[in-house]
Amino acid sequence: MAERMRSQNMSFFRATIAALLLIAAGTTAVRADDHGSRRGIREVRAAVPILVDRDMRQLYLGRAVVDDAIVESDHAIVDFHGDRGRGIAVLSYKNATWWLVGSAFEERHPGRSWWTTDSPGAPASCKTTTSVTPTADALRAALGADAATASLWSLRAMPQPTSSSAPTPAYVGIPQACAIGATYIVNGYVAIANDAGYRVSWTSPKPFDLADPHGRAPDDAEMSGPGANSIFYLYANGGKGSSGTPASTLIVWCPFVLDTSVHYIIEFSGADSRLGPIRATLDDNTLTFEIPAFTAPPNADLRGEVDYLPYREH
Repeated sequence: MAERMRSQNMSFFRATIAALLLIAAGTTAVRADDHGSRRGIREVRAAVPILVDRDMRQLYLGRAVVDDAIVESDHAIVDFHGDRGRGIAVLSYKNATWWLVGSAFEERHPGRSWWTTDSPGAPASCKTTTSVTPTADALRAALGADAATASLWSLRAMPQPTSSSAPTPAYVGIPQACAIGATYIVNGYVAIANDAGYRVSWTSPKPFDLADPHGRAPDDAEMSGPGANSIFYLYANGGKGSSGTPASTLIVWCPFVLDTSVHYIIEFSGADSRLGPIRATLDDNTLTFEIPAFTAPPNADLRGEVDYLPYREH
């Protein structure tokens, strides 16, 4: 009888420990300053360290560690820090994933600090758009934050100044070509315009003739509907004198987390012969496609589609 009671007590003890471990595992991604659904908090906490721009990480952070996450419906604001500073990220949920809308980084100096905003849609050569102090109004104006989410953030998690002195904003002027939706073109370099927050460039050692290059995000059905596998569309005109395009490199950074368990390809229509599928290399949430030289008729309607495919066992 005593042996059976000891066995029952041990079983109860093990069951209790297992239950406590399950509870702990479900709460490790949520902290006191977090707000919103557990799933949303876990998702944005995982996404932000990946989506914070690589160059801005190196300049301001060194790495990105999430401090708190405010999630309200399909909108989120996340505070994070690194070895050399801290930042704020604004995200929006659409097409079954979280998209980075904008971010801000603090630059610290003795007795003062300021915050510089970064738009994910600006060309890589000129990222910063303006500088603001981290208030709810500034988030709405500069980073496109949802008003209700920004209000919650200001009550629960707004960063405090790093010194007794009030933060001093620094205003940075930028060329018009660096704004979201603009196309920035230099011989052999094209920053592809888009209004969805992708950062896209098409480069070549030699000048090539492209007119009106632009891109767009898939709609919900194209990206997350049954059988959908598209993540970006690219359009360009072959140009009036187009006869041949040299070998080039197309780089696509996505404002949402890419799946590392699949591979990504691009195919073009409008060229003189089949162009693609061309497989990408994936590094730091960035796709790099090496496009071979091709020819196209004058004024050709070039259309590229970036898709993902599962790996196949050989």
